[in-house]
Amino acid sequence: MLLSGLRILLRWRRAWISAGVSLLLAVGLLLVPQFDVLGFEAAFAVAVLMPVFAGALGAGFRRSGLPEDRPWASLAALLVAAEALVAVPLLLVAANMVRAPICDPWEGLLFFLLLPAFSAALAAVAGWFLALAVRRPAVALLLWLVVFLASLVLVAWRFYATPAVSFFGPFFGQYPGVLYDTLVPITGRLLTYRATNLLEAGILLAVAAFAWDPATHRISARRLLRSRLAALVLLPALASAAALYALGPALGHRTDTESIGKKLGRLARGETCDVWAPREWPLADHLLLLEDCEFRVSQIRRFAGMPPHGERLTVLAFRSETEKVALMGAGRTSVAKPWRREVYIQGGNFPHSVLKHELAHVLLGELCPGPFHVPARWGGLLPLPGLVEGGAVAADWPVDELSPHGWAAAMDRLGLLPSPQTLVGVGFLGENAGLAYTATGSFVRWLVENAGADAFRAVFVAGDFEGSYGRPLDALWAEWRQWLHQRPLTPEQVASAEARFAGPGFFRLRCPHAVAAAAERRDRELFAGDRTAALAAQDDACRLSGNDPWQRVARLALLVAVGYAADAEAAADTLAADHSLGGRLLDVVAALRADAVWLQDRPAEARAEYQRLLPRATSSLERRLLLSKIHATAQPRTVQSYLRDYLAGRPLPGRTLSLPAGSDVQALDQAARLAPDDPVAHYLRARGLLNLGEWSAAAEALDRALALGFESEAFRLEALSQRLTLRYRFGDLPGAETDARALEHCGTPEYEAKGSDWLERIAWKRARSGLKTEN
Repeated sequence: MLLSGLRILLRWRRAWISAGVSLLLAVGLLLVPQFDVLGFEAAFAVAVLMPVFAGALGAGFRRSGLPEDRPWASLAALLVAAEALVAVPLLLVAANMVRAPICDPWEGLLFFLLLPAFSAALAAVAGWFLALAVRRPAVALLLWLVVFLASLVLVAWRFYATPAVSFFGPFFGQYPGVLYDTLVPITGRLLTYRATNLLEAGILLAVAAFAWDPATHRISARRLLRSRLAALVLLPALASAAALYALGPALGHRTDTESIGKKLGRLARGETCDVWAPREWPLADHLLLLEDCEFRVSQIRRFAGMPPHGERLTVLAFRSETEKVALMGAGRTSVAKPWRREVYIQGGNFPHSVLKHELAHVLLGELCPGPFHVPARWGGLLPLPGLVEGGAVAADWPVDELSPHGWAAAMDRLGLLPSPQTLVGVGFLGENAGLAYTATGSFVRWLVENAGADAFRAVFVAGDFEGSYGRPLDALWAEWRQWLHQRPLTPEQVASAEARFAGPGFFRLRCPHAVAAAAERRDRELFAGDRTAALAAQDDACRLSGNDPWQRVARLALLVAVGYAADAEAAADTLAADHSLGGRLLDVVAALRADAVWLQDRPAEARAEYQRLLPRATSSLERRLLLSKIHATAQPRTVQSYLRDYLAGRPLPGRTLSLPAGSDVQALDQAARLAPDDPVAHYLRARGLLNLGEWSAAAEALDRALALGFESEAFRLEALSQRLTLRYRFGDLPGAETDARALEHCGTPEYEAKGSDWLERIAWKRARSGLKTEN
């Protein structure tokens, strides 16, 4: 029966057209990086396209020549045909493993099963059911297309009307979230959603079984209603489906602001901002985040020349990346939805590191009239991601060792600047994220600084540079580059930019999802204390990335962090001999080798290496870390041992790792007790206390360190910066202002920018009041 049905389908033109589309899709996948690998991207692409053809086959079975009096045999043939449409791209992508990277083929196969294979089967069942319900094949096909499009419209509506950036749909499975979140595992959310789909398919099959009329070859509502067995089967099934739908937010299948707010637990309301935060947070921290939001709103409005007041906006601050990805789909990446006037962040550090950037998306969105309130063409339907992010960076203007202008100048010297079309095309998404954000942010800021906010507001709507500035984009870009050429840079700053921005964009990474999964497993094992498993996971990350230099260095850092000092020294020597790593990476290797040497009780040798590397440090953090180690290796052995426990092997390799800090603070307490007149010991103790949220004790330690006096300006400036934050937190505005003025005129761009920002915040604070909370 099945074979005869398949032979009939082989004579059907619609089946051959569907097979042709499947083959074209398979060939197309092989031409696009990331999609040519047996993994999520390929599975998702097939899941988006092939189920519509599988459903069309099911809807047209009366026209196919399959026997109408044997619907179940026909369904079996249709299901095989539907899976064949998925099998063609699956087999070609699998065969492509002979030349493409082999990442995680078993997970890739599972993605193919859960996304396109499941979706195609479900679509075939739905189309077949519609064919049984109506007599005319054309009507059945039309109904199928309506059902399919309605499912996509529902997904689009949820994207537009809810916080979600991760979506589930019966005919494609799951879209996991934003591009920059490379960790895309198979989660319980997807499995429970597919369980729900399986129940829905079972209901359709049960209705067909109970309602099938062999005389008319159609589904009969009368037969269904007369069947007692149908009621016994379908009523519990429908009740179960309704219950699963109602549990959708709890299962992570869909979300809304109200349900997220309930899980977070507490709302604070200001003049413009509504801030949701975890109920267990200290109230003072919640109010500081609200205050941070209000202040950043005023800054952004002033930057863009916008009216001082506007509509309210909402910030949702999640407990962790894990909670955020479960509740709305974005993990490491913070997100804003300007059309909803909502921002989604994690953590409550003050001042918050990414809040201003995300708020800029919302506030600048007021300039854009389209449905998404972002710079866009085609009536607001084609966003311009380069201008979207460039505007946000320009408004945020993060300054560390260099400003975005300085980093852009270094990119230009290195030949790394993207083309001007990055601002107005989708090519932005293929670039290294840090490079594209920074370059476009510098360009937009330069436009504002040179032509004013009025022209910026005009160009931000749809990227009409000639209409806004009287010159085309290419001419403006060339003029900006000429201006960048005049900015002085040191060789160390250019080298730092190369290390920071020379990495490939997402589509040029090797096995990004498998590498991210290995890194996440490494962090989890390290947190659990299983050093062997952590190293094995990092070895996997190295292998999957094609021995990417940074992954190899991360393995060296892990060896140091877990205390395998002799192995780390040997690994460092091997890496140091590989001059293809480049100067910047070789410096990192040298610093880690010095850590390994120090851990083996050779402090003088380690100290000499730290001193050699100090002039080559490219960031204030790196400089302070080297200075701390130089200082610690010169201390008496008892003090040195406690400081070494804290300093050696930092920073750890994980991006998501969060280790308990209590043991660190105990070691630093001992160091400060044994060296009461050592300002560096007190400074390091303060940093450990800050990690624990022990604000008062940290403030005392910083006061003690500053009173003793530092030999290095690097320590003094950071200690002032940290004390300034604490003084502001405690309400000591005069003390905070004193520290901010000291930073504003310190001669270091990073701290001068911090000082100016704090003085602006303090003046703003003195001019306002009236923040409230709701439980």
